[in-house]
Amino acid sequence: MALSNIMVHPKICDGGPHESDYGMVVRIAGPAMVSDEIAQRRIDIQPTVIYVGTAARGEPTSAMAWRIKRIDLDGDGNPTVIQWSEMMAVWDDRATTTYS
Repeated sequence: MALSNIMVHPKICDGGPHESDYGMVVRIAGPAMVSDEIAQRRIDIQPTVIYVGTAARGEPTSAMAWRIKRIDLDGDGNPTVIQWSEMMAVWDDRATTTYS
C-alpha cells in the first residue's frame, strides 16, 4: 500500500518538512552537520520505519561514512523508537545495521 504526500515531521528529519512516498529514498542537501561540515542527507521512508542518514558531501552510499538514525513507527505512522547507528555505517546497509 503506497501512500502519497507523507509529511515527515521536522524533528524526525532534523530540518524542514519533506514530502515523499513510502519506499522512496529522498536525497536532500541541507543544514545537517557532520564533523562541522555541511553534509548530504538521505531519507528512506518505509511503512514502519524511517531512516535518516547524513555524511560529508561527496561520500558514496557504499562508504562506511554515514551516521544513520532509525525511527520506528506505530500503525498510525507516529514515531515510537528513535535509535542511531552504533558507529559510522554504510547507507546501503541501513536495514541490517545495528542500532542502539
